[in-house]
This record gives sequence, structure tokens and C-alpha cells, in this order.
Amino acid sequence: MMHAAGLKVREIAYPCHANVAAIHLHLRVREEHAPGLHAAHATVLAECGPDLPSTGVAMPQ
Repeated sequence: MMHAAGLKVREIAYPCHANVAAIHLHLRVREEHAPGLHAAHATVLAECGPDLPSTGVAMPQ
């Protein structure tokens, strides 16, 4: 899943043409059914540090 791979919510929402709140809701429900999703995301972000490259998707400023 994209979130577990380290993508941020906005990076998931933009190419999917979804609202950020919808992605947050989906992730909250997903965490109930698959505990550890947020922990996996946090681990990947910690390993990558603050200079995590973006997905390359051109997001509006």
C-alpha cells in the first residue's frame, strides 16, 4: 500500500483525484482491519529522514 511505503496523504490523494479527508478516513478504517499500518509508515519515514524524495507527481502549489 502506498501509505505503508512512505507516501504522505497528499501524495496519495492528488493522483487519485481524491479528497485528503477521504484518504484519512480510509487509512483510519484500514488501521482497524490491519493493525500496524501507521507504524509501518512511521518506520519508513524515520529510515528515510527529512529529505524523503517525493513521488515525482507534479502537485499544485
